[in-house]
Amino acid sequence: AFPKLHAFKVEEIVNYGLAGVKAPSIHMTGEHLEPADYHKKMAESDTVIIDVRNHYEANIGKFQPPPNGAKYIDPMMRKSTEFPVWLDKPETKEMLRGKQVLMYCTGGVRCERASALLRTKIENEEDTKALGIKGVYQLQGGIDKYFRDFPEGGWWRGKNYVFDKRFAHAPPGVESL
Repeated sequence: AFPKLHAFKVEEIVNYGLAGVKAPSIHMTGEHLEPADYHKKMAESDTVIIDVRNHYEANIGKFQPPPNGAKYIDPMMRKSTEFPVWLDKPETKEMLRGKQVLMYCTGGVRCERASALLRTKIENEEDTKALGIKGVYQLQGGIDKYFRDFPEGGWWRGKNYVFDKRFAHAPPGVESL
């Protein structure tokens, strides 16, 4: 899959433009939920679910919570550095007011950064703290682990974009159909 390997130092695993002192602590991540618990939370009405992947990934496939369940939000990002900017917008903050916030990504890495950023803002910024966010959660192991626990797809619709030769794949029980 990788004909040449190049190793180089980076400031951030996922580039949110928050390196050094601006970086949220890795101890501030959202609560990790196993796929079965995350699946249940998606059915709760006081919840929003943020897709922290890039928009082209969301176009291929995404969670579609049940009616009267979580409200799905696609930040419409072209690259990860747009997430902090999106999170600071007044219209974004209104979508999060009084809600539980679920986040997900392909394998869980982007959620580590995104959930830590939101929790840091809740703790340190008065306007974000005033939103009364009821909790920040992330899907443990990402979409890949969800597919292992829900081979027929659960609340997932479409395919999951992956960064390997598969390009995109559906849940195992759907792909074999």
